[in-house]
Formats: sequence, structure tokens, C-alpha cells
Amino acid sequence: MIRKVRSEGEELKRIECSTTLAPDEVRAHTLLYVDDDPHNLRAFMRVVGATFSVRTAISGAEALEILATERVSVLLTDQRMPGMSGIELCKIARRRHPKVHRALITGHPDRETAVAAINEGGVEVFLTKPWRRHMVLPVLHGLVERAHLDGQVEELQQGIIEQERLGMLALARGTVLHDLAGTTGGLMMSMYMMREEFSNLARRFGVEAIAPASDELNAMEELVGHIQLLHRKAHPDQMETQRELSEHEVKPLVALVLRLARRACEGIRIEVDVDPGLTFFGDRIDVSRILLNLIRNSAQALQSHVVDEPVIWLQAALDEGNVRIRVRDNGPGVPTELAGRIFELGSSSRIGRGGQGMGLFVCHQLATAGNGSVALEPGATGASFAVRLPVSREEWRRRIPDDDPAPRLEVVA
Repeated sequence: MIRKVRSEGEELKRIECSTTLAPDEVRAHTLLYVDDDPHNLRAFMRVVGATFSVRTAISGAEALEILATERVSVLLTDQRMPGMSGIELCKIARRRHPKVHRALITGHPDRETAVAAINEGGVEVFLTKPWRRHMVLPVLHGLVERAHLDGQVEELQQGIIEQERLGMLALARGTVLHDLAGTTGGLMMSMYMMREEFSNLARRFGVEAIAPASDELNAMEELVGHIQLLHRKAHPDQMETQRELSEHEVKPLVALVLRLARRACEGIRIEVDVDPGLTFFGDRIDVSRILLNLIRNSAQALQSHVVDEPVIWLQAALDEGNVRIRVRDNGPGVPTELAGRIFELGSSSRIGRGGQGMGLFVCHQLATAGNGSVALEPGATGASFAVRLPVSREEWRRRIPDDDPAPRLEVVA
């Protein structure tokens, strides 16, 4: 048996290319290396400076100044330094800059140091001296990838929050306009009857006698007419949120959504089965909101009932021109009396126990707006929901009705 042996150069090149991030994405994250020995700082720059964006500091105090004024993703610090140890620096950085990932270099690893570093400084990775390039590069790539994923999760979360805010405003506005339409209709009827009465009074007392009151009635009619015109121009059915549609890979988006849902799913096993390379065409924020709602609903059902080994299954596959994403759990399932109206506003098995009946209604609205669908699958053990999305731009366009005067959503390349 012949075994191929890589040269040191080939091995280092393999390590440098092992990250899933593009070079520009790697360099978008700044590393801060702290060491009181200038020789170590220069050596570090020679080894990693061509791959990463690196800042250096010769003390903990200088490092804290950099952290306070610059955007740093990864902090890598020596442990033994005068004035402030690496653990002390990580402890302060953890409190002031919790999003920064922290790693510690020590020449004398021991159990007490490790415990203090983890408990006090929130250190994620240890490196021992003397470190070598093939040791430090995978560690740095791993920390940068974590920072990059954190940024994606935060961006997705902010997008979801903004879309939910706009959705709630639209719903509230629609409710107000609906109520206002009824009120203005009643006012117009009352003013019509007043106008008839004014005609009788004018014949009896003369036009001049009722002129001031008639002028006020004219002003009221004009105001109510203006309100009705605004209502017709801003009818709830015409208020569409502009979305950005493009092609997205399912697997990374599912990973981000699960990161957002991890607190809600504590104590629950999540099993994911996504076909590799599977993509859908749609708005990533809308699809994320749908999946997040379904996952949280499953988690709440599992946590509110006694279930042995609670599990949520998340599966995605190609299905007859659709991307089908199924969210299923082994909980109590949807009550029979609720199944037929589960997507209606105000329908929830948790009404009175924290549920508002909004989540699945919103899921249905978002899926429909993206020319897809979401449905409760009958006969499944527990609750099982299937989200179907267009697999391509062409498929999305094919589903626009012929009588639709224009696409409802903004499509971007």
C-alpha cells in the first residue's frame, strides 16, 4: 500500500484553504493578537498577516483601547503578561465586548488556568507555546467562521424583527381603516338625514337663518369624504410589503434559523435532513420567519406536555417542482376541532396560555405572498407542517395569475 505524503508547503496550503469562507470574507474580520514580546508580535504577523486582517497590542491596556475603538471579531492573547494577564484581559473583554471570540495562548497549561479561562474569561480555544503555523491557522479560521456566522444570524434576526414590525403595523393599520370605514359610512348617513332636515328648516325659516349650520355641515361632509378617499387609496388588500426575491440555499438558512431558535428548543433534540445543494427562489427573511414560527410552535407543544425524548425533525427535499420543507415533532399534535382553521387569525390551541393565534396566520400569509404554501399534514404523529416554495425564478413567475396586472413582489437579480 502506497501512502502519499504531503510536503509541509502542501499541508499549509490545504489548511489555509480549508475554510468555507472566501478570502474577502476572512479579511472582513479583524483579529487582535496581544503579547508583551515584540518578537512574538512580528512573528505572528509574518505567519498570518497575508491571510487575516490583524491588529497587535503589546499589553492588555492597549488591547482594551483597540477593542473600544475598533471592530474586532477575534481576540488572541498570551496568558503571562505584566500588569494584566490574558485571563484578566479576556474577563474584561467578555463583559465589555461579549461578541468578540476569545482564545488564550499559554506556555504552562494546567487545570486551574483552564478552569479560570473558561469560567471567568469565556475562552473558547487554548493554544500552547511554542505554537506553529499548522496549529494556529485552523484555530483562527474556526474562530473567524464563528464570528461570520454570528454576523449572519444577527443580520437575519434584525431582518425578521423589521419585517414583523412592518407586518404588525400593516395589520393594525388595516384594522383601523376597516373600523374607520364603518364609522365614516355611519357619519355620511347621518349627515344625509341632517341635509334633508335642513331643507325642511330652510323652507320654514329661510335659507339665511340656517346658513351657518349649513356651512358647518358642508365642511363635515368634505372632511368625511376626504377620509373615505384615503381609505380607498390605502385599502389593506393593496398594502403589499416590498420583498427581495432571489435564489437561496436551504441548508445554510436552516442552520441560521436553528441558531435563532436554540433557546426556545432547550432540552429538545433537533434532527436535520436537508438535500445537499437544494435551493429555493423567494425572500429569505419571509422563509426564515415561517420556519422560526413552526419550530417555536413545535418546541412550545413539546415543552407544555410530557413527552419522552422530545424531537423536532426538519427535512427538506425536492418535490414535484417545489422545495418542500417539513417541520415535524412527536408532540400531542393539533386538536381535531382546530385542524380545519389552524391558519385563521386568532386560531390557536394555546389561547389563554400565552398564544395569540398570530403565528400560523402569518406563516400562511408569507408563504402565499411568495407564491408558495404551508399546510398541516394529516395523519402524522405529532404535528407536521409542510412548506412548499418555488424552486426557481421561472417557477415563481409561472404561479403569478394571468389577471394579475403586475408582480406583487420586487424581484432582484
